[in-house]
Amino acid sequence: MAIQRKGLQPSTRTVASGVPPDLLALYQRHGATIYRRAFFLLRDADEARDVAQDVFVALVSRQERLAASPRETPSLLYEVTTCLAIDRLRRRFRRARHGPSHLLSPAPDPDMEPSHSGNLERVEAARDLAMLTRGESPRTMTVAILHFVEGRSHTEVGKELSLSPKTVRSLLKRFVNRARKRGTRLDCISPRGPK
Repeated sequence: MAIQRKGLQPSTRTVASGVPPDLLALYQRHGATIYRRAFFLLRDADEARDVAQDVFVALVSRQERLAASPRETPSLLYEVTTCLAIDRLRRRFRRARHGPSHLLSPAPDPDMEPSHSGNLERVEAARDLAMLTRGESPRTMTVAILHFVEGRSHTEVGKELSLSPKTVRSLLKRFVNRARKRGTRLDCISPRGPK
């Protein structure tokens, strides 16, 4: 699927409105990558575009960190994008959970089914993570998404985030233990009762 870059290119008015040139250069260089990451998690073009723009708005407050460590900029962009996309998934989950009962279990629509189960499994895994990651650090959430949602090995995750495989394993082990505890608590307080 080709991703359109329309809507991600800053206008000349943006430059005139006081956006620092280095931030504009980051937007031009990494905007499409950020959009693709957000789209991968959200599967919604409009929300992905919003998240991509929100990432760069968030960077305005972190400009000194970017200037101090330019090598870490792609990693920071990836982390911020992941966090914002997960926040959107959490909001979707809450809206679906607290909305009318017919929204909780809609009838399957054949037109809305993915072309293969891989996409559905990834989206479901991302939604489960969104529900179980409340209070987790951005680094732990990024490690969990790369491993559980994208299916990367401990070594691949470590290379992506400049961590050792041992650190990745340790973060995942603690994350899984906390997620299990949260899942147990959620099952106990669920109106449907324990499973």
